[in-house]
Amino acid sequence: MEGNNKEYMNAGEDADPIAFCGLSCSHCFLRANCGSCRTVQNTCSFAASCPGGVCTNVACCRERNLDGCYECEELTDCQKGFYAVGNDGNAIKTLALFIRKHGKKELLAVMDNLHKRYDFQKIQEIIGYDREEGLRILEENRS
Repeated sequence: MEGNNKEYMNAGEDADPIAFCGLSCSHCFLRANCGSCRTVQNTCSFAASCPGGVCTNVACCRERNLDGCYECEELTDCQKGFYAVGNDGNAIKTLALFIRKHGKKELLAVMDNLHKRYDFQKIQEIIGYDREEGLRILEENRS
């Protein structure tokens, strides 16, 4: 098993640490076994439930030639894939909105700060599902 973990980690070593949806792969609870949605070693739990193992958000970004959902004009009202109602999408969309405003490097710094302050597996446990409250929490934890 350890060999497989090293394979996965190496697969994502040079990959952008921000997923198309806005999640920080560097801070994901699956990071030890996933290369990210930007690699062939994608083991994202949401992608696993999608046709062909490709997340709807990834497919949409690739189709539109976007680096991520945070570049899309339709992000705020998007209900595709991970952002569907009843999913963890509202929390994840909050991350994408933060990236749109502050950039990916700033999100990574905020995630580092949050991981130092709290013990959590999923970012949803900290920022919750209300966008305004989530953005407030992210903003408060900027360096």
